[in-house]
Amino acid sequence: MNAPDDTFGAYLPGSDVRLSGAAAGPLQGLRFAAKDAFDVAGHATGNGNADWAASHPPAETTAAAVSAVLEAGAELVGKTICDEMCFSMVGSNPYYGDPVNPRAPERVTGGSSCGSAAAAAGGLVDFALGTDCGGSVRVPAAFCGLLGIRPTHGRISAEGVVALASSFDVVGWFSRDGAIFEKLGRVLLYGEGAAFRPGRLLLPEDADFHPLRRDQCVDEEWAAKRAKQRIKRQKAAERAAAKAAEQAADKAAERAADKAAEQTADNAADGGA
Repeated sequence: MNAPDDTFGAYLPGSDVRLSGAAAGPLQGLRFAAKDAFDVAGHATGNGNADWAASHPPAETTAAAVSAVLEAGAELVGKTICDEMCFSMVGSNPYYGDPVNPRAPERVTGGSSCGSAAAAAGGLVDFALGTDCGGSVRVPAAFCGLLGIRPTHGRISAEGVVALASSFDVVGWFSRDGAIFEKLGRVLLYGEGAAFRPGRLLLPEDADFHPLRRDQCVDEEWAAKRAKQRIKRQKAAERAAAKAAEQAADKAAERAADKAAEQTADNAADGGA
């Protein structure tokens, strides 16, 4: 394998972390990179810190999410820079440098999955894996003009991923291409949760939602209740508008009557003089 293109300073300097994917699968022929928070067997995981990488032994196994992508046929071409200990949303690393934002080189990539975002936005890979605790996929996706997702917590295995705050950490990903983004979602998200339908959904009372399609309804009784609530809110708004108009008309009539009375009084005064 040739060394990966690193036009945008996305990869860990001096690293050579590459694995071929399965010979067949839904992601066959695609290339990806993984944040330096994912274990890859035989390589140290630095979590954005050179001292951490030097003081920890190589990983014995590969992170579950990386393995799933490899088994689906994609090729891992490198591990990417992240903010030190994933503890920032800027996209800066004191050990390895700051990846370049391909969409706006004069601006930061956002973090902490900065190298993954740079690699995906710059076309170095078809997609890249990152992690999101408080925005570490969503922020760089926004800054670099990418599709990016923070799935429901626990929806994708975080086994083999360095934790920042395990009750918030999730595995996410980036891509420039919607079809590839969706295809990867089918690999990582589907499976035991494929038939999942929420049993309860909370919606703000003051929001106006279009009626749900029948095949999207979680519960027909719930959907009917929501429709009644929309009608009730609409009628209440119409009543409020009518009342406001009536009050405005009354005030206008009152002002006109006061003005007429004032004019009559002025005329009487002029006549008396």
